[in-house]
This record gives sequence, C-alpha cells and structure tokens, in this order.
Amino acid sequence: MPRPRLSTRIQKLRRTIFDPLAWWMSQPALTRALQARTPEEIVRAASDYSGRGFYEHIKPMQDDRELLDMVRVIDRRQPRVIIEIGTRSGGTLFAWVRASRAADLVISIDLPDGRFGGGYDERRSRLYAAFAADRPGTRIVMIRADSHAPTTRAAARQILAGRAVDFLFIDGDHTYAGVCSDVEHYGAMVAPGGMIALHDIRTTGREREVSTFWEEYKRAHECEEIAYRPAHLGIGIIHKH
Repeated sequence: MPRPRLSTRIQKLRRTIFDPLAWWMSQPALTRALQARTPEEIVRAASDYSGRGFYEHIKPMQDDRELLDMVRVIDRRQPRVIIEIGTRSGGTLFAWVRASRAADLVISIDLPDGRFGGGYDERRSRLYAAFAADRPGTRIVMIRADSHAPTTRAAARQILAGRAVDFLFIDGDHTYAGVCSDVEHYGAMVAPGGMIALHDIRTTGREREVSTFWEEYKRAHECEEIAYRPAHLGIGIIHKH
C-alpha cells in the first residue's frame, strides 16, 4: 500500500492535533472578548482578540469610528434577525451579535475564496458560532456560498422560515451588479422599519463600485451615512419603509 503524501499527513495532523490545540489555546481570548458590553468595549474586543491558528484574529476591516457608530445603532435598535453578507475575519459579525442582546437568529453568507475578502476556512465556523456561546437563545448559521446564487437565497429563506430580517449588512461583492443584486434580493427579506447597511460607500477604484451604486440610490431613498474619510470606506444605511 502506498504511503500517504506528506501534504496529506500534515493536513491530518492539523485537523487531529494542531487545530484542537489552537482552539483550546484560543479560549481565554474568546472568554475575554465575550465580556464586552458597551459599543466601545465591543469594538475594542474585536480588534484586541488574539487567538491561535485558524482562530487567530477577528479584527474587522473597518474604520474604528465608523464601526463604533454602527454598533451604537445596533445597540439602540436591538435587531432580532440579522443577515451579514461578507463575513471574512468575523469582526463585524462579532460586533452585531454582541451589540444586539435581542438577536435570536443571525445568518452569515460568505463566498469561500471570493475576490472581495477571500472568505474564511470552514474551521472558523466554530469560532463564529461561539460568538453567542453565552446566549443559548441565539442561533448563528453560516452559509459558505455565493450570495447571488438562487440556491443561496433559497437556503436563507428556508432558515428564516417566514421571518423578516431586521438588519442586513452587505460587505460582499463590491461590483455594481453585485451590490445591486444583494440589495434587491436580500433587501426584499428586510421588514418595514428594518435597516440595510452597505460598506465601502466612499471607496472607489477598479471593481469597487459600491460608491457608484450608493450615489445613485440615495437620491431617491431615505438614507444616512457614517463616513469620516472623503474617498475611503464609509457605511451607508438604508431605512426600509
């Protein structure tokens, strides 16, 4: 019988020894992070968390001031049903879960190996589920698939089981067509009075066309902006009627 390839043996060692060890070593950092209560503490915890291996960090790819303002909004509104498109390192997912104590269903949709953010290894799903480890009434579901695929939308609807979304955060495909699709299809799942938030409303450049979509959209809809830099990042909030 041929011997297993070295790469296969290393992968097996990672899954059977190194990953469980990294998870165990990451528990103190996770426990500290879950102690955050105020918006300020939550944003700081997402940046300061330091685990091991596949659970090494959850630092958000956000401007700290913008994220803090958005977390304050979530803290006030306390959405019960949340969908995030584009999770990557998990920092914003952590922020929404910890800021909304009323959240009982949180869905993350992220394309593995996607162009915008790169997705996350399936083993990190364990870490993201642990964001609500102290809240047995909160269910976190990870869908690692293309948000534009009809099968993905169908999966989200099945998980919602007829419920409407209170907060939708879109930070996935940054092309014009991509953000249009996400706003159209997932925005239809948002309840009247709910919120849709888009990241990168001021970032410009090749295939970074959220800003183009936003400039057109806000002319005809009730929106607000959380942005501190003239041509970089920014969060746009759509209030659904």
